Amino acid sequence: MNTICIEDATILALIYNYEATHSISMMLKHSQIKDFAEAINFNLQQLGKEIWPMEDTSLIYFNSQDDDGNWYSILKPGLDIEKVKYSYTGSFDLWQASQMPNALEKINIEIEDGKMKKVEKERQKHLSLVLPLNENSISNLKY
Repeated sequence: MNTICIEDATILALIYNYEATHSISMMLKHSQIKDFAEAINFNLQQLGKEIWPMEDTSLIYFNSQDDDGNWYSILKPGLDIEKVKYSYTGSFDLWQASQMPNALEKINIEIEDGKMKKVEKERQKHLSLVLPLNENSISNLKY
């Protein structure tokens, strides 16, 4: 059985991310894309489906590295995303497997009311209270 190529997963992940962020975010970390590809492969196996790789993926995105050594895939600026979506030669089975919740969660996306939505991970907020410690403040504390 064929498995999804990382290039195909990259294109899907970038398109989904772009749509979910309302055309703001054009990049994703390679580690997220790798996890996304693994989830798609799992889904394809569960569905018993085979897929074939796309062609000309190099025209859609490029890779870059930040100062900390993290690799990202980035949609090319000025890309007509609608044209890419409609001329994309991926199969229906691939689209189906890539839009399952276990795959989308790898790139922090969910489908709500038929539309993709970016899910922000909750950040824990810590509140620290600093009191001047003296005899009066200590005696006013209640247990």
